[in-house]
Amino acid sequence: MFRLVNIALINWHLIDIADIEIDESSEGIAGILGENRSGKSTLLDLVQTVMTGNNGRYLRLNASANEEGKKRNQRTVRDYCLGRYGGRETPPKRKEALTYLVLAFHNRETGSDLSIGIAIAARIEEKDAQTLALFIAPGVRLSAEDFVEEIEGKPLPVKWPIARGRLVQRCADRGTSFVDHDHSLNFVGDYLKLMTPHRPPAVKHFLKAFGNAVSFETMDSATDFVRDYVLEERPIRIEQLREAIRTYQGISQTIKRLKAQLDDLVDIEKLVKRHEGLIAEQSLNRWVHSRADLEAARRAYAIALRHRETQRQEFQRFERLIAGHDGRVAALETRRAEVDALIAQSGVHERLLQNKISRQRAERERDDAVRPLAERCSAVTRATAILRDVAVDAEAPAPGRKAPLPIPVKFAPLLETLRALQAETGADVAPTWPRNPDRVRQLLDEASALPALSKYLSSEADACIEAGGRARTERDEIAALLRNARERGQVITPQTADLFAELQGLGMQPKILCSLVEVLDEEWRDAAEALLGRDREALIVDPEHATAAIQHLRREKRRFFGCRIANTRKITLDPEPAPADSLAAVLRVTDPLADAFVKRRIGGVRRAETVEDLHRPGRAIMRDCTYDDGLAVETRRPDHHKLGASASQQTAKKLEQRLYELEAEQRRLSGEAERWRRVAQALAPLIDQLGKESVAELATAFEAKAEMLRALEDERRAIEKNIDPGLQQERAEIQSEIADLKAERTEHDKARVDAQVQIAMAEKTLSGGDLGSHLRCQTAWKMFQARRGLHSRSEGKAAFRTRLHEKGNDSKKVAEEAARLVDEAKDKIVRAEGDVFDALKDYALGNAEASRFQRGQSSIAGEVRPWLEQQIDLIRNNSLISYAKQAEEAAETMNNVFKSAFVTELQSRFDELRAAIDRINQILGPHRFHYEQYQFSAHMDAFYEPIVRLVDAARNDQSVLLPLFGATPAGAPESPHAAALAAVQATLLDDEADITKFEDYRRYFTFQLRMSDAATGIVTDLDHRRGIGSGAEKQVPFYVAIGAALAAAYHGQNAGKPGATRGVGLALFDEAFSKMDASNQHAMLEFYRHLGLQPVIAAPYDKRSVFLEVMDTLVEVWRDGTRVELDVEHLKETTHAAVRADNPIHLSVDDIRAALESKAREAAE
Repeated sequence: MFRLVNIALINWHLIDIADIEIDESSEGIAGILGENRSGKSTLLDLVQTVMTGNNGRYLRLNASANEEGKKRNQRTVRDYCLGRYGGRETPPKRKEALTYLVLAFHNRETGSDLSIGIAIAARIEEKDAQTLALFIAPGVRLSAEDFVEEIEGKPLPVKWPIARGRLVQRCADRGTSFVDHDHSLNFVGDYLKLMTPHRPPAVKHFLKAFGNAVSFETMDSATDFVRDYVLEERPIRIEQLREAIRTYQGISQTIKRLKAQLDDLVDIEKLVKRHEGLIAEQSLNRWVHSRADLEAARRAYAIALRHRETQRQEFQRFERLIAGHDGRVAALETRRAEVDALIAQSGVHERLLQNKISRQRAERERDDAVRPLAERCSAVTRATAILRDVAVDAEAPAPGRKAPLPIPVKFAPLLETLRALQAETGADVAPTWPRNPDRVRQLLDEASALPALSKYLSSEADACIEAGGRARTERDEIAALLRNARERGQVITPQTADLFAELQGLGMQPKILCSLVEVLDEEWRDAAEALLGRDREALIVDPEHATAAIQHLRREKRRFFGCRIANTRKITLDPEPAPADSLAAVLRVTDPLADAFVKRRIGGVRRAETVEDLHRPGRAIMRDCTYDDGLAVETRRPDHHKLGASASQQTAKKLEQRLYELEAEQRRLSGEAERWRRVAQALAPLIDQLGKESVAELATAFEAKAEMLRALEDERRAIEKNIDPGLQQERAEIQSEIADLKAERTEHDKARVDAQVQIAMAEKTLSGGDLGSHLRCQTAWKMFQARRGLHSRSEGKAAFRTRLHEKGNDSKKVAEEAARLVDEAKDKIVRAEGDVFDALKDYALGNAEASRFQRGQSSIAGEVRPWLEQQIDLIRNNSLISYAKQAEEAAETMNNVFKSAFVTELQSRFDELRAAIDRINQILGPHRFHYEQYQFSAHMDAFYEPIVRLVDAARNDQSVLLPLFGATPAGAPESPHAAALAAVQATLLDDEADITKFEDYRRYFTFQLRMSDAATGIVTDLDHRRGIGSGAEKQVPFYVAIGAALAAAYHGQNAGKPGATRGVGLALFDEAFSKMDASNQHAMLEFYRHLGLQPVIAAPYDKRSVFLEVMDTLVEVWRDGTRVELDVEHLKETTHAAVRADNPIHLSVDDIRAALESKAREAAE
């Protein structure tokens, strides 16, 4: 076994030249003691630098100063070479240095020597030191004097070429060859081969284990420890498997993409069929409408003909009746004249005539007197009728009735007055009204507030009219937006739509910003919509068209007020994404110019989650649209959502609902305005009567005229008493019969006129163009003739008969319903067409071929449907079948590669892993620590367990792998490993699977370190020990494990075997065994000796007494300022025994008691 016997150093830390000899007659265990900051760790760092070939990946400089889990210490090899001893502000001892570090090894069994070393150049002005050479001198034991020469009595290092020449010569003198390297791993590999010829360790594995010993850390995980320091890092070569899986996944992704395309195309096809179905339904309804309209026209024409003939017959009948009445009346009037002549002979006739004239005048005067009274009564009746429509405290109306109009409480007394008037009036009319004129006069005097109430009612009517006007304006605006949404797929104003069309007409290709932007996070939609505002309808044109477009906008500024055109000449394309915390980051813009425009507008606006974020410097906006522009804070309100196709569709639906609501609101306001106006007009007549003659005066005047008429009637009756009763009776009978005949004639004449009117109306209907005319029949027939071939005749006739039966044989109702359905279908067809082209637009995002279909330019039936059928057939019956076959072939290839390469390599690695665990357990087996035996165990990781079981099962029977990736023959029995096979296949074929996870065989297992008590048999694992163990109990597992790992790395199967041939076994520990007592340290060092390790341990000076008991060589480091001295002692076993004898820690209680009694006797004597 090669043991370290000398450490030579030149220009390292604060030491210029030194040799540290290790006792070669013993096991070579060395301890380095020193106070803090004395430089003891620098010697371990020296040995590390040589052993690792100055490989920064594995160096653990000043390892004990690093807290667990913290970053690596700031010391560097350059600092050591220059002699830096303080902080960065302290100048180093040397401004430049040529450093030589050499380790000399000796093999007692063979008597051979070997030295390895490194030459380093460092300068204060250069950041890193330069490794000049990594060298190996077989057969030679080097010391510091091999690298110096005397210059003016002072030893100085020689240049590397001179030193190299010396070393080449010395090796030649011993019959060996000097070797130097440029690469550290080659250097380490070569010296390990020379010192361990039977089985050189894996270089990286050795360096990891070596570095882990230097940098003391508690062993938090047995799994990580075994993976990093026991098992070699030998990734499985899975290039073929990776390529096979990548090929399979690529084909699977293609199949998945094709299926997604097929699903999208089938969905579009459904939309196309729905569109065609609506058109077919509209066509059927047109057929039914034209057929029903023809039937209704024919029926109406026949009815009109029959009606004209019936009325002609009626007219002729009444003509005959009137002629008969006229003859009878003439005969009766002749006889009445004869009777009047007889009465006149009696002298009463003149008096009756005078009385009649007086009565007629009196009747006129009475009627004149009653007219203003009737007007006053009517005015009161109309005014009191408003009590049904108004109320001060409006309560919920009864079902089916409208709520009363609310009026201010100040009008409550007036309403009470009107109620009293209503009670006084009752059902009376003039001239019997009013029964109590004075009371009515008093109440009318109290109604002086009627003009104010009328003014209030009129103002409310005007307010409703004004609100209705606003609703109508908003309705018109929304209707325009909806028209653009249906025609263009975007909710934009008519002005923007017109400007867009005119720019297209000028040869430009404008784009609307909102159609190019999609919102990725709906929670921030309102903020984006509000902040972009009118810019959402900005038109994007190519830079070469920007000037012309802006000039056109200026010329037509009155027509296009509020429209915007992006000045793309000033926009610089920005390929970099918007800042992650900006509002622009939640938007996806499909056009480069639009993207640059959006970034310029809102790329500098942060998304603020809290008010504190909002108040940070710069512009920011919150989800609720609270916006800080850097100077002021405001709350913005988004209107309709416009960004993106989906938002436009949703907005269109909301606008349709809003349009319905506005139309309903407009009707309601119109009705309300009419109610307010009607109530106000009902008060107008009574207001006009206020201030005129009182009701009492009007009633008195009427009564005077009525009394005069009654007196004249009494006078007439007195005169008539002087007439012959026989003549008087005859005349009365004649007069009554004439009156009856005239009344009948009037009725007949009216009926004749009605018949004449009906005949004229029938003639007008028959000769006109409306329903019932001959022309209307001809028009309906021509329309039916034109439409009858546009739809299946049998289907149309069946639908017509069914609907005619449902409508009670009323063809007019059938026609009206069909016409309504045709009109309703128009909007449905427009929306269905929009759905088709919107779906094509979405599909075109991933399939550019579909972008050629544009709404208004492409025919759904003539272009879209044939293309859809072709694409669906191509994917379903060609592409998918082809790729499915390729997937089967790829699965077979993957199965073959999995079996031939991947499984075989895994089996080999698993064998090595299990052998490594067995080897380290073999090393640990004979030893006890704290009366415990240590053993590592391996367990399959849950994620990799199916693969491990499958790989192990395939050792003896490769056929277990046949079902993998669908390679099993049809009809074969289910494999007993079906679950494992399914798990492996699902894992490897997962689209998101990281195949590199399967390269590292060490991850397939987890590991545990178990400690069993030799006396009780109780087993404790490392996890439990970390939680409850003492300091020494926590340290022991680490040093046991790292010692076993180092021994396995150095010696392999020979570790722990007495008498076995071993190579080098150097192990460095910085401030090791700090929580162990001397007996435990001695036991640990004995364990390391048994394993073939040579520990070199650095510790504080307070560990000197312990080191004196166990160390073969003791190096004491003393520092005074910038000067460091080394004191080396070689300790023999007699020294160890003497020190142990003097150390009271080794005495039992009985020994201490006996010693005290002996001293007491000596003191007594």
